[in-house]
Amino acid sequence: VPLPERFVEGFCNAMDGERDPRNLRLCFNIIPRIAERGLITSPEVAEAIFSVTSCYFPITFQPPPGDTVGITNAMLKDALMESMLCSHKLASSATDLALGKLAASESMSARLDALDLLSSLAARHGARVGLGGSARQVWSALRLQMVDGQADLGPDDVVQRAR
Repeated sequence: VPLPERFVEGFCNAMDGERDPRNLRLCFNIIPRIAERGLITSPEVAEAIFSVTSCYFPITFQPPPGDTVGITNAMLKDALMESMLCSHKLASSATDLALGKLAASESMSARLDALDLLSSLAARHGARVGLGGSARQVWSALRLQMVDGQADLGPDDVVQRAR
């Protein structure tokens, strides 16, 4: 196994199951550096990276009362989002994840995060790459959110995030 793939495998093994928000933020911030250095060398490497990060989406962390660490929900959300957007090689998996959360989640916050991810994928990588062959699925999901009885998520919320 080439050294870059061994490094990514070791990184993913170290990150797997991490719960400390300080370490998660650090790990999420390392993933774009891995992508910048061209270490996402195969679909298997991309899947390993995505697998170890996607389990944290959407971020639900809230700092405990009296927290002195200073890691916020927004910090983790931003870092996780960037880790999923940093390479076009992760885009298809991220699109599938967002569509799944949009369809299955009862939480308005989770659905809004999924819409933000879809919008960011299209903005960062272009609709063709960012959403891949899922454009019709994305449109169907958006339509369902706007029209078909999602009372707590109004058309304005969907349109704002779809821009």
